[in-house]
Formats: sequence, C-alpha cells, structure tokens
Amino acid sequence: MNPQIPTCSIDFWLNHVLFISQALLRFGELFQHLLPLLAIGDTVLAELPGMNFVVDCVPLVQRQHRLKLAGTISGSARSRSDRESWSVQLDLERALGPGVSGGQHTLFEQLRSSMSNKPKLRLGGDKWWEVRYANSPGIDAGGLFRDSISRLAEELCSPRQNLFVAIVESGGESADRQAGETWAPNPECTDWPRFEFLGHIMAACVRSWSAEEGGVSGSSSPEALAVTLAGLVWRRLVGRPVTWGDYAAMDPAKAARYEEVERNQFAVAPEGLSAEQFEDMGLTFEGLQPGGEYRPVTLENRVEFVRLSRLSLVHSMDRQIDALRTGMVEGGVPVQALGLMTPEELEIRVAGAPLIDLDTMKRDTTVSGSTGQQEIFWESVQGMSMSQRSLLLRFATGRSRLPARVRVELESTVNSEPGYRPLPTAATCGFTIRVPTYPDTVSMREALVFAVENCGTFEKG
Repeated sequence: MNPQIPTCSIDFWLNHVLFISQALLRFGELFQHLLPLLAIGDTVLAELPGMNFVVDCVPLVQRQHRLKLAGTISGSARSRSDRESWSVQLDLERALGPGVSGGQHTLFEQLRSSMSNKPKLRLGGDKWWEVRYANSPGIDAGGLFRDSISRLAEELCSPRQNLFVAIVESGGESADRQAGETWAPNPECTDWPRFEFLGHIMAACVRSWSAEEGGVSGSSSPEALAVTLAGLVWRRLVGRPVTWGDYAAMDPAKAARYEEVERNQFAVAPEGLSAEQFEDMGLTFEGLQPGGEYRPVTLENRVEFVRLSRLSLVHSMDRQIDALRTGMVEGGVPVQALGLMTPEELEIRVAGAPLIDLDTMKRDTTVSGSTGQQEIFWESVQGMSMSQRSLLLRFATGRSRLPARVRVELESTVNSEPGYRPLPTAATCGFTIRVPTYPDTVSMREALVFAVENCGTFEKG
C-alpha cells in the first residue's frame, strides 16, 4: 500500500518550510559557539569518530563566523613577530628558456632552492621574499614580489612545470596547454617535497587574509596565487569527500566515454556492440586489479570495469593533493582551519576570485579626479573583457585577480600638442594607476588596453 501525502493548503507548507528554516538557523547559531572547541589537535575533523555529522553541519554556520575562526586558528601572516624575510634572485631568461619543464631553472625551483637552507621558515609579512631579477636594476618595494607570484602562477599552469596537467573540453590531459584551461595534479609526479613547498606558498596566501570577512585590510590586500585548479582539488584540501561526480565535472568528456562503455551505447554504434565487437576494443583491467592486464573487458564484465575505473580515477590524485595539504599545514594553516572553509572559499583565499566583478573592483578602488572622468573610467573598465581586466590589475598592482586594493589618479590637464597620444602609467609598488584626461569612453578604453597589453616588464624596464 502506497503512503498517501495529506492534502494541505499552500500556507501550511510555507509555514512548515519556514519553521524548518528557523530551526536550522538556530542550530547554526548554537553550532558556531561549539566550533572553537573542535579546533584542537592535528586531526582532520572528518577522521574523528562520529564527526562526519559535525563536518556536514559546518556550512550551517554563518560565513563570517567560520572564516573569522579559520583566520584566528591560522594566525595572521602580517602580525607574526617571528617571521623571517629572505632574498632571492630570479633569472627570468633561464626560467622562460626552452627545455626547462620541471627543471632546476624554473621560477618554482629557483625559489625552492633559495629556501632549502631554511626548512622551518614560515612565509609571512607584507613580502614573503624580496626579489631581484637578474640583469635588472629594479628594487623590490613590493611590486617585484607580487609580480613574481603572478609569474609563478602562470608557470605552474604551463608546460614549464609538471606538477599539474591541463584538462581540456575535448577530453583528457593535454600536451598543448593553453591559458584558461582547468588544471589538476599530475598523477605521474611523485616529487612530494615540491608539492609540499607549493603548499607552503598556498598557506601563505590563506594567511595573508585578515581574520575578518572582507579580506582587504587598510591599504593592503591579500596575495593570490592565480592558479585554476579543478574543484575536486579544493574539496579534498578542505577534507570533503571526492566523488565520481566531482571527477566528471572536471573531465566530462572522459566521464562520457565510461558511460558509453557502461551502457554499451556508442556514438558510432547507438544500438550497442556485440560481444565479439566489444572484446575487439582491446580494453583490459590493467592497473585496476592484480593481473588485470591479462583480463580483457567483455560485454559481461563491462559494468565492473567501469566501476573500478571510476574508483581509480577519483583517487588517482589523492597523494598529490595530500602532499599539498601537508605543506599548507606546515605553512601555518591547520587542518581545522581548512575544515571550516568551503572548497569555494579556500579557492578564493589561495587563488583569488576567478571572475573580476566590476562591483567588487569599485568597492576596493579609490578614484580621484573629476566626476566626468570617473564615469568615463568605469565605463571603460566595464567594456573590457575579463582577461583585459586581469591585465589592468596586473598593470596596477602586480596581481592578476581580486581582491586587490587599487588607487586610480585621473589627471585634469589636457595636452593639446599635435600628434600627442598620452598613455596611462602605473606605480605598481604603490598600487597606483595614473590616467590622462580623455574626451570619451572609447578613447580611454583603447589607451588603457594598449598600455596593459604592451607595457614593459620588470626585468626589461
């Protein structure tokens, strides 16, 4: 006998939902007072007996309370009295040269080798390291340091490093890695100290945020290592379980291929393959079970093959991600602090906001100048693409993602010399852009885009 759902008025169901919502809100308020008691020891919350329920309840707590507690547990990188600064000379010419993939001349390896004699160093302060570019007279007042972080992020998501592989829409890992792709830890890379060192840098990004919600404090703003990592990386880092759905979201094309095998329904054979045709595909259980290379995939065992394959893929990067987390914990972000954040919140605190929202830019930007020129400036930024806005931030601050505190000085004088084409300039160490007067939005946007796409680099002037 099927249970019957009672017929009730819409007001009844609305009141019922409201009651449940209020109960959850009250529970969240109570739970947030218990959270500090859980921030004890070195064990991941999810690994404690009976703590799965507690981890599941964390999102019920108001965001600002969770993040404030996470910041308190980690400690502010800017307020540490025992921090130590260190200097490094980076050779960009060698780092950008041919044949340096994962080699000793990459920026990453140059940084790591310069830190090799300081195994317990915890990155902190307004500058985690002081940069001097080889063959450049530049003095690091903050701009070179931030530029080095941006360059490091670009290198990590490029063929010059082998810590990560690119996942492309056409499916699978790509040797032809391009900007804008999603990246995941390379299952073939087992150099754990390199992953752990990267975890130290990621931890410093997290700790550069203030304990308060906004993250932008005074004239400074958090650092960001602008890497575009798959969502499952952030999920495992905060202690959330990773499922096949997370992997499929990262690589839908590969997920679709396994679904075809499971259903025996292919684009080239919508009616399915015969047993003989299936075996002709040449699939085996290699890597999925002992002696699997000698066990062919057949029409009868294909479901088992897909199940084992999915399980293997979901956990194929566990050790790499765990090495990143080990580095983050050693770098000053305990597992309890990681567990208080959602995957999306951790991503923003490490890598910055992937989308450069105009309202957020306006909130964190101080603009001086006439009202008319201010309107033209914001209309110019609104008409820019996301990549152009990123270059604008890089031009002004050395950072390519939000949050970033920017100061824009709009000049009020006009030079009427024939053929004179004024261009914006930047003082990166001071987070400042100086923009000449332009008659309209199109002129200012063209000048800004030209400046940010063609500006000289630090090492060349």
